[in-house]
Amino acid sequence: MLANHKVFAGLSKHPPRNTVLIVYRWSIAAVGNPDGVTAYTGRQSLESVADEVGKQITLFVLRSRETVFAHNLLNDDRFANADKSVICMPIIHGDKVLLGSIYIEAPPNSFTDRNVTVLRLLVNQISISLANALLFKRLQKALELQKRSLDMAREAEAKAKEAEAVAIQSAQAKALFTANVSHELRTPLNGVIGIAELLKDTRPLNKEQAGYTDSIRVCADLLLSLINDLLDFTKLEAGKMKIFSVPLNLTETISEVIRALSFQNKEKGLRTIEQFELPSDLFVLGDPVRLHQILMNILGNAFKFTFEGSITVRAAVDREDERSIDVTFSVKDTGIGISEGGKVALFRPFSQG
Repeated sequence: MLANHKVFAGLSKHPPRNTVLIVYRWSIAAVGNPDGVTAYTGRQSLESVADEVGKQITLFVLRSRETVFAHNLLNDDRFANADKSVICMPIIHGDKVLLGSIYIEAPPNSFTDRNVTVLRLLVNQISISLANALLFKRLQKALELQKRSLDMAREAEAKAKEAEAVAIQSAQAKALFTANVSHELRTPLNGVIGIAELLKDTRPLNKEQAGYTDSIRVCADLLLSLINDLLDFTKLEAGKMKIFSVPLNLTETISEVIRALSFQNKEKGLRTIEQFELPSDLFVLGDPVRLHQILMNILGNAFKFTFEGSITVRAAVDREDERSIDVTFSVKDTGIGISEGGKVALFRPFSQG
């Protein structure tokens, strides 16, 4: 006879036999009389109740949350005249939650105060049962949501582990490929470097020939450093990148890069201006390979985007003490420059301004 929410109960209009019907969400849940009980699994609308008086009293109780007890409705001016006895009581859980109502009718003067008391006890039990049922449904729904969330988390974890395994395999394959390519490129490049050294020892060489030989050697060295960069990416990913500290002459290091790039761009007819505010015998501890990389990138762009005029390379000491020295390197050219939009992508990989 109980429903899951907002129970409405009433009697049919066939005295003297008592009939009870229960309604939820303002729909009929069940109808009962001495012959049996009919439960509605679907939603039986309250408007489908043929007894207009019973429907009127039920709506009044649901609206006012007051109990209606009449020995004979003919003596109650609030409702339509009907020769019958009625008890209609709201089903309230706690002090506020209205779950429905129960409506009972019988021949006139059939009910007493004792019937009201017994019905009130029944309604209290109904409200407790309904509240527990609603709570169970909420808990069941929460458990379903929790289970669904747990399944989604497990699925996401499995996908993450799968993606991690793929990433590890990809990194291993990339590292192996990089190592193999670097090894294959080093062999002929070392031959070029060796031949350049042999050519330099050939006598006699005039000043121009000696300069060309030095440029071959420097370019080969720079190319070798680029090949080493391939391995550096692998080392960075593995957390094994190292910066070396060896004695180097700043003036010679910068001049090597300028000489190599000037020779490569000889056909452009660009003037290369060197402004070194450094002592010619200044030796510092640093990584010549990384310094070559930085200068090659900056100067390479200057030569690439300058079609006439000059390129000025400046190096000056900003600060020096017994343990360290700060040197600023700058490059100025008469090229096309960088647009405002290009500056945004200046330090993004694989992009040009």
